[in-house]
Amino acid sequence: MYKYIYCYLFLFGVLCGCANRHGCIVDADAVCMTINPDDSKRLDMETLFSSVDVIPLESSTASLFSRCDKMIFYEGKYYILDKKAACIFIFDEDGTFLRSSKSKQGHGPGEYYCIVDFEISKDGHIEILDVSAYKIRKYDDKFNFIGEVDIPRKLYPISTFKCLNDGLYAFYSPRSSKTNDQITVYSFKQNRIVESVKGYISISSLKVGTTQSYSFYESGEDVFFSFPYPNDKVYKIDRNEGSISETVRYDFGNYSFPFEELDSHAVIFEDIIKGSKNYAFPIYRGENKDFLFTFIMYQGKQSLFLYDKVSRRSNLYSCQFHDGKVLLPPTFVDDNYWYIVAERGWLEYMVTEKLSDEKAKEAIKKIQEEDNPVILKYSLRK
Repeated sequence: MYKYIYCYLFLFGVLCGCANRHGCIVDADAVCMTINPDDSKRLDMETLFSSVDVIPLESSTASLFSRCDKMIFYEGKYYILDKKAACIFIFDEDGTFLRSSKSKQGHGPGEYYCIVDFEISKDGHIEILDVSAYKIRKYDDKFNFIGEVDIPRKLYPISTFKCLNDGLYAFYSPRSSKTNDQITVYSFKQNRIVESVKGYISISSLKVGTTQSYSFYESGEDVFFSFPYPNDKVYKIDRNEGSISETVRYDFGNYSFPFEELDSHAVIFEDIIKGSKNYAFPIYRGENKDFLFTFIMYQGKQSLFLYDKVSRRSNLYSCQFHDGKVLLPPTFVDDNYWYIVAERGWLEYMVTEKLSDEKAKEAIKKIQEEDNPVILKYSLRK
C-alpha cells in the first residue's frame, strides 16, 4: 500500500551562494539549500504536528466528486476542483457541502466549458481558467457570473495560472512542438508580456512526469513558482511588478542531476522519473511564514527537507514515522495547518493514534467506501 500511495503522489548546512558540481552558478540573491540525501532521520510526528483532525466531506448526489485535483482553503471554506467533472465543489470548515459550479457548465453567457485550473483572487472572486474558450471566467463565491478576460493566443498552451494583482497574471505553458516550457507574466492593462523564464524541457519527445501539478504557491503576500517536473529551482514572482527572480536552488552535491545539461542527459532524465539510484531531486515544495517544506525523492524513497526560516536551520527526515505511518505531501498548506485530501483506503497507513483524539477515531469508523475523500488537517507546531 505504501508503494501505491507513493506512486500516486509521485506521478501526481544551508545558506550561502554556491556553485554545484556541474558548474552552474546560483543567482547571488538566491538561497542555496545544500542537502545530503543519505543523511535522513526518522521523523517523529510531534516534530511537526501537535494534532490531526479528520474532516469527512459530505457525501450526497450533489457533492460527490471522483478526484481532488486541487484544493484551496479560503475564509473558512474548502474549494475542491475535480477536473474530470469540470466542477468546483465548496464545503464549509466542518465538511458540510455548500454548493458547486455545475449550474455554470455550458456554452451560454456566463458559462464555462472546462476548468484547467482555478484561483481565488484577493477580493474573494473565483477565477476559472477555461482554456477551450481562451478566457478567464470570474464568479463570486455563489457562482454568480461577474466577468471574463480574454487570454491572448500567443500565451498558449496554458496548464496553470496565478492572479498576481489587478490585471497582472502569471501563466505556466507546457512545452509544445515548437518551444520549450516557460512561465510568463502578462499585463492585461498594458497588453504585453512583462517577463518570462524558460524551463529545462526543450525536447518535444521527452517523456517527463509531473511531480507538482499546481506549482504556483503563496506564502503571505509572496508568490512562488517551481516547474512541475523534477528540477532544482524555486522562483519568486513580484505581485506588483511581475518580475521573476530565482529565490532557492537545491544542491545535492554528487547526487545533483545536471539539469543545465539536459539535452545531453535526456535518457537519464527520463530514468529519474522511475526512481534513479544515482540522483536526488525535489518533487514538492510548499511554504508558510515559518517553514519551507520540500519533499525529496532519492533511491525510490521520499524524504522531507524542513527549512526553518526563523532559525535558518534545516533537517532531512524520512517520510515514514516511528510507528510506521506515512507522511504525504500536503494538498494545501497555510501558516497554521497542513491539509491532505485522503482516500478512505489510505487512512490506516497515515493517521497515527499519537495525534488522534476520540473524535477523529470515530469519524474514521463512520466513513464508507463510497463516500467522498476526507481532509486530514494537521496542526503545525509553532
